[in-house]
Amino acid sequence: MRRGMPGAPPAPCPGASQPLTWDVVWQNKTNMMARKQRLDRMRKALKLQVQLLSTEFDKQKQALATSESAGTLEALEQKLKHHEQNIYHLRDFIDSKYAETDYSGVYEEVSRQVADINTMLQQLYSTPY
Repeated sequence: MRRGMPGAPPAPCPGASQPLTWDVVWQNKTNMMARKQRLDRMRKALKLQVQLLSTEFDKQKQALATSESAGTLEALEQKLKHHEQNIYHLRDFIDSKYAETDYSGVYEEVSRQVADINTMLQQLYSTPY
């Protein structure tokens, strides 16, 4: 008979120490079904816990939304966000103006030219006539 057909002996498991029998197959099936039932019960219990916690969270969130201090805190957070945006824009403006007025490169070039001209003038006047 072919494998998997009713009445055919089960195929041996590779590396198994004992041959696969219908008793072993039946025991595995029973164990797996019991495990599935246990896991289903755990899943239902977890769903119930999540539902209860979600309800409690929604109650707390609603209580916080109606709280006066929550409204004050929200307004202060908005004000703080506005101030942070202003600080960012002011820093950006200051940095751009600093870049526009950075004359260090020009200063160094002019100083070098002045030093060269000064050296030429000293050489010119130090030579006798």
